[in-house]
Amino acid sequence: MSSAISFTAGKVDLGGLPQNRTYVYTWYTPWDEESIGSDPSDDLFIREGQTTTVSNIPTAPPAGNYNVRGLRLYRTVSSTSGTEYFKLANLWFPIQISAVRRTSNVSRVTTATEHNLSIDEYFKISGCSVASFDITGGIVTNVIDGYTFEYAQVDADVANTPVVSGTIYHDVSQFPGTTPAQYWGDSTYDFTDNFDSRFLLDTLQTDEYDPPPIDLKGLSSVQNNFLAGFVANEVYFSELNRPHAWPVSYKVTLEHNVIAMTAVGGALFVATDAYPYILQTSDPAAGVSVQRIDLNYPCTNAKSMVTMEYGAVYATYEGLAVYSPFSGSQLLTKYNYDDDSWSRSLDPTTVNGQFFGSKYIGSHSKGSFTFERDEKTGGIFTTFGNPTYYLLNQSGGQILQQNGFGILLNAPSPVQFTASYFDSVNYKLYMVRDSQPDVFLFDDITQAPLLMEWKSKVFKTKDMINLGAARVIADFTELSANALVASWDSITTNWENTTSLYEFSGQVTFYLWVNKELKAVRDLTSNNTFRLPTGYRADTFEFTVISTVRVREVHLAETPIGLKEA
Repeated sequence: MSSAISFTAGKVDLGGLPQNRTYVYTWYTPWDEESIGSDPSDDLFIREGQTTTVSNIPTAPPAGNYNVRGLRLYRTVSSTSGTEYFKLANLWFPIQISAVRRTSNVSRVTTATEHNLSIDEYFKISGCSVASFDITGGIVTNVIDGYTFEYAQVDADVANTPVVSGTIYHDVSQFPGTTPAQYWGDSTYDFTDNFDSRFLLDTLQTDEYDPPPIDLKGLSSVQNNFLAGFVANEVYFSELNRPHAWPVSYKVTLEHNVIAMTAVGGALFVATDAYPYILQTSDPAAGVSVQRIDLNYPCTNAKSMVTMEYGAVYATYEGLAVYSPFSGSQLLTKYNYDDDSWSRSLDPTTVNGQFFGSKYIGSHSKGSFTFERDEKTGGIFTTFGNPTYYLLNQSGGQILQQNGFGILLNAPSPVQFTASYFDSVNYKLYMVRDSQPDVFLFDDITQAPLLMEWKSKVFKTKDMINLGAARVIADFTELSANALVASWDSITTNWENTTSLYEFSGQVTFYLWVNKELKAVRDLTSNNTFRLPTGYRADTFEFTVISTVRVREVHLAETPIGLKEA
């Protein structure tokens, strides 16, 4: 800020040595937000006790939607311990009235913006279109809210009446009611400084209250009620309890560009386009501790970061990564996907995450999924809405992986979202898509179930075995017997002797992989035991189920007898 403040010294010749005096002002809002000080005025040499007129004070707030309604004026006061700026007064800009009423000699005034008055403060009203409300030396007797106050005035009752004109001016004298009133903005915006320095108490505290950078991103609330944000590779912090003040001196510069950040366990977790960082502080003014986590898990999309009960989860190129203050950084999905299969299944740069029901809900360019942490199984990863469908070439043992159901008639559309909101009060998750104006409710039990795909982790057995039997426990429903459409060779000539494709209507399809190759596909309609292929021995197994019904358990064994122990 800058200012051009001129002064006219009084003519009273008082005792004492002349002292160097300057003035500054700060912008001020009704929310107790105060800016840094303006440039100081020219030096003025004056004896204590002389009256000074301060002119060229701003008469309107700065351009922009900052809710600035006034300013604070300060002057220097010298002492044996040094020179500081002390506050003279809050100079509120004149306020327009929007409505008035009077009952039993109590006048009530409603203003267009915050009136900034407290009980026992003095004010003046002039130019009111309901003339009986004009008053000089009015005293506030009651504050209804930030826009309405009352004062005593003997006159006839007036019903609530909108007004077309009327202005309120604040008395900014040092001792209202005792010293001559000074209604700032009433015919002049000059300020008469006849204040006694012995009664000036408040010093300027906002020397470093810089505004936040205009391109600040990733706003996060950290412990002790301060905020953090970032621009490129720089992390900024606000003052404690002062969300408008972002001292540049608190800035921390990192080696890599910041993608997203969130508060975890009292610290600030910062994910970048390379290594993540932990920034620790209880007060940025006292310094910030910076620790780089030496695991190269770059964040691929800021929208993927979600704070879970066990840490901060976000998408990286190898899977879902998590940072926990107790266990550090690791890959959550390492038992479900490796870096190759993860990138084939989805585009990690498009993952948009949300927390719901102790699960990570993810949407991406190819569909959606849920992930639930489970130490025993390595994590429950479920694709829904548009799962992957696998075809087995029975003659050659080749595998075709078809993402989605584009080859099916009346295929379900992907369940995707570009933004979401978790209503914790009503425990509901709402979603929107860029291309649609509607708001969607997630997991609405009144609607038909969607297709889901669940893939197990890789199971390694101690010995080489042949899994010959399996059983899927699910909430099966009666099928509608409209099984489909065609086999793959009716759509393309590249494949022959493939399994048929089916509409999913309350059934489960089971897939078994042996040594990373698809070995069996079974369409199920009940909880009964079913046979698996024989003639091999292996120690590496995986399985997948695709269904529209709840799948509760999957049992596998070498023989049907072995399933009895499950």
